[in-house]
Amino acid sequence: MSNGGMGLEAPVVRRIRVLTVIAAIAGALVLTGVVWGALYDLRIVDVRPIAADPNPDADSPWEFADPPELAIAEDGTLAVPAGGGVLHIERDAATPVLQVAAAADPADWIDISITPADQDPRDEYFYPDDVGYIASESDVAMLFPGERDLEVWFESDAQETLRISPVEATTFTSAASGEGDAVLLYEGDHISARAVHRGDGVFYVDTFTPASSDSPIIDSGRIDQRFSWDEGGPLVIRVQSTDGPWTIEIEGESGAPVSVPSSAQTDPAG
Repeated sequence: MSNGGMGLEAPVVRRIRVLTVIAAIAGALVLTGVVWGALYDLRIVDVRPIAADPNPDADSPWEFADPPELAIAEDGTLAVPAGGGVLHIERDAATPVLQVAAAADPADWIDISITPADQDPRDEYFYPDDVGYIASESDVAMLFPGERDLEVWFESDAQETLRISPVEATTFTSAASGEGDAVLLYEGDHISARAVHRGDGVFYVDTFTPASSDSPIIDSGRIDQRFSWDEGGPLVIRVQSTDGPWTIEIEGESGAPVSVPSSAQTDPAG
């Protein structure tokens, strides 16, 4: 008996459909490969492997497997690549303090930190001491190579250029007074001072130690205020004042006060 009038069974139809789809996909893949190869031969596309990130889990330069080594140029500038790097400074008793400033208005923040004397960046829980940042042409940070060798870390999202130079500061032991801007150096063991300002303009005081920095006074007008820092000298005090006399007096110290000469009262970031 003939069954010519009956259709194919359902399982057979499904197999035929599956094989048809597989053949179509295989053909499309072959065609894509042929087209891609032709485009590559014509140099329309470039097929090269993407370079692996050597520091996939690193957010800071001290976490890099091989952090970029930075160097101060002969003109005092320091080129900081995007991502940051490390600068090694040998101990130099003749240059006890270095100032870091922007060579041009920075595109973003540049964080500056140093490796503590008793730590190693390879330690599991290592974290450096934050000593300052540069976010504008008026910002400065201080480094103290007169104390020991320094390992300085720079964090930056963009390529930046900094300027590093010896600090021109007025050394004092008990009190200093003047008008306008000034940079003072105190090398004693006391950790507090009193600031007095007798003017109407702005009066800012920044403090810098080998392991930290702070801005204890950001004010204007007549001021009589105490401030302190974490450890005994050396300490750099930066005074910015637009008018009126001021005095910085170290609490607990004795000795003749120092009058800051007008020639020393220059913009410390200049």
